[in-house]
Amino acid sequence: MPSTINELVFSEPSGRNNAIVPLFGSLALLSMYLYYEIRHGGPFNGLLILGIAFGLHGVVNLLPPTRQYIAGVLRIIVVFMIIGLFILAILAPGVVLPH
Repeated sequence: MPSTINELVFSEPSGRNNAIVPLFGSLALLSMYLYYEIRHGGPFNGLLILGIAFGLHGVVNLLPPTRQYIAGVLRIIVVFMIIGLFILAILAPGVVLPH
């Protein structure tokens, strides 16, 4: 099992074709965050965290194939950001969700 996780996390970045979807997803989520901030006068922190996580995932795929270690570290950061968002949504929904 540890070797499988090691192979998945620290594998080569996928390339430019696989980076397009997370980068556009990040752009969409950050645009929704800005819209909510401007239109409703309050932040929707969940969209901000997801937008940053999607953007990091897109950056991971844009790295050169020789940067496996950096790609693995960024993948771990993205996973912890999303897990942290879900834990925060359960324990303190007022921080993540709009008021």
